[in-house]
Formats: sequence, structure tokens, C-alpha cells
Amino acid sequence: MAEVRFGYCLPIFANPSAGLFRTPNLAVVNARETLDLGKYAEDLGFDSLWVADHLMLGKDEAILEGWTMLSALGGVTARAQIGMIHQGHSFREPAIAAKMAATLDQLTTGRFVMFYDYGQQLREHRAYHLTYPDELN
Repeated sequence: MAEVRFGYCLPIFANPSAGLFRTPNLAVVNARETLDLGKYAEDLGFDSLWVADHLMLGKDEAILEGWTMLSALGGVTARAQIGMIHQGHSFREPAIAAKMAATLDQLTTGRFVMFYDYGQQLREHRAYHLTYPDELN
């Protein structure tokens, strides 16, 4: 039988409501506190740590950038796997995303987990001048 593993999704955006249930409902997000929480979750025994890949989310649409957060998280943890939950495939060119993933995996001695997904929020694409996937045809 497969071993049961547990992951923890870290808060990188403020969400003063119950609308986004995956992360703790924090009124304000502080990058240092998020990193400390990641270290604490690893110390508690969580097997993996996750952050969101959005450009706009939560209170005031303010969110920390996920890849940067994962890099810092990799530096403060030693055992837990780290990954981006629902990495938006249209936010970055595939070859660049692959290079970023390979580099982060090297920096974290093989702890990076790739979870590639569809970035579906049109407002994020518009705000950052990215081509929305439906417009590629």
C-alpha cells in the first residue's frame, strides 16, 4: 500500500473571507511570516509545501509572486518537497518555465514538484499584458 503523504498550502495572499479555503484566512500577508510558517509546517512533519501561481488574487488582488516565494522557501527548508499549486501555463513561455523548474530543483536538491495547469483568469492576463490561451488560435 502507498504511503500517505500530507501537503500544506502556504498563504501568499490576504483573504479576509472563507472564499478560498486552501490557505489560512489571513487579513494581511507578510512574506517573512509565510516563510516562517513553511519552516514550521516542515518541522511539524508535512511532506510538501505549496504556494499559488496567480498574479492577482485575494484582498485587493495583492499576492506574492509564487516562483520567488518557492525559491526563498527552498532556502529555509531542508526536507519537504515544494511546489506551485496550479502553475498557470500561459504566464510563462514553456521553455522558460522548464528552465526555472530545473534550476529550482537543483537549488533544492530534488525537492521541487511540478504541477502544471491551466491559468484561467482573464483579468490576470489582461493586467499583465499576457495572451489569454483562447486567443492563441
